[in-house]
Amino acid sequence: MSEILGALFKYLVALLGITAVVLVLYSVFSTNKTQTHISDVTQLATNTQSLYAAQSTFTTLTNAVAISSALAPSDMIAGTALTNPWGGTVTVAVNASNSQQFTITTTLVPAAACVKMATGFSSVVGLQVGAAGSPVAVALPADAGTVAGQCAATNTVIMTFGH
Repeated sequence: MSEILGALFKYLVALLGITAVVLVLYSVFSTNKTQTHISDVTQLATNTQSLYAAQSTFTTLTNAVAISSALAPSDMIAGTALTNPWGGTVTVAVNASNSQQFTITTTLVPAAACVKMATGFSSVVGLQVGAAGSPVAVALPADAGTVAGQCAATNTVIMTFGH
């Protein structure tokens, strides 16, 4: 009987060890997705600003332009669309209220990533975060505590950039 209990204990300890490793890897990969997306959006914004540097407006900017002009990193491109690591869409376009600015909108962003993204860009001139269909403006520079209260389980993040 003690041999059986000893074997069960051994398997239980092994199972707990495997569970711990899985949790650590999940945490690492979740953080990595956020950092990758912040880097991708930064590259997309920088490349867009560079391409349009000699122009006064971004009126011709679309996802198709971002893809065909290699403004977007290759890991964001899925056929004719731009995507993020969580399976959401990414849209780059002229700002509807100011043609001298452009927006990058990313959807299906998890709450923890929403906060990190909102506080991860120093060059944004406008920022909105919140549940899909109802993102709200965030005062800049974005305060992590304030943003955490605005981020939902799944979010849309709209970043506005200029020249």
